[in-house]
Amino acid sequence: MMNSTAKMNLYGYSPQPKTARRIQRQTFLAPLLQFLPAQNNRRFHAYCVGLPRSGTHSFGYMFGSRYSSKHEPAKKTTISHLLRHLSGTYTESQWKALLRCRDLKLGLELESSHYLHHTMAILAEMYPEAKFIHTVREPLSWLASEINQNLETCENPMWRAIERARYERYGFRYAPEEKVLAALDAVWPVASYLSYWRDHNELIMRVIPKDRLLVLRTHEIKHSIDRIAHFLNIHPETINTSASHSGKNSSKKFDLYAHVDMDFVQKKVDLHCGPLVEQLFDKVPQFYLPDKTLQPLTLS
Repeated sequence: MMNSTAKMNLYGYSPQPKTARRIQRQTFLAPLLQFLPAQNNRRFHAYCVGLPRSGTHSFGYMFGSRYSSKHEPAKKTTISHLLRHLSGTYTESQWKALLRCRDLKLGLELESSHYLHHTMAILAEMYPEAKFIHTVREPLSWLASEINQNLETCENPMWRAIERARYERYGFRYAPEEKVLAALDAVWPVASYLSYWRDHNELIMRVIPKDRLLVLRTHEIKHSIDRIAHFLNIHPETINTSASHSGKNSSKKFDLYAHVDMDFVQKKVDLHCGPLVEQLFDKVPQFYLPDKTLQPLTLS
């Protein structure tokens, strides 16, 4: 087993001193505070746990006007704890205590945080009344969007660390057809992205009981308000559809398919994601239309 220093630095991230002190305090107090009375005034308890860039940002805001709902709350401490959990720093009982205390403090009816998928099985066990909304986006457009998001966050050590946790584990090298991506410090090989796309989606569908899971395709979210309301047992009128596209667009526009042949990417999709794509979308989708308004990002 790695020593604690190696674990802490496994993903190349060290929290700022203020965040580090908060993490230390939470870790110390969690075993005691976890036994405080639970929230009993929630009208429902739900998590939105789709991939990043799949509509999770929208969900935090669609419910915000009428319900206690947030997108990625307390992210600095949450991601710091999560990275420590992924690197084996916490025992299962310590991790459950931290999750319990976090929930007691936030008291949310709906939380939308894609990175919580790493601990979905534990959350589903700890909160048997909780329901889970799984947003799924077809891989061609998701890949282009996620690469732009990685370019946007490339100078933020915290986001870089969670991205390393997603993609570096696969160990793929850049194929000749995607050599342009190797010149972008913040971008991984296409096969790494698509392997994560597959594993994230498969994990949620495997560990969450079917009667507690609602799977929504990203492009259908705005037209699925009745389904969402029925699933959560609330009135459709309480969901703010005008906030369903509130996610920020990246300011660094990289037109992936102007640099990497789409046929090459489609073959990678077939290889790494094919059966799951067919399961989620009934057929292999061809939804992606290149945005002709994008200006190619200047490559160094």
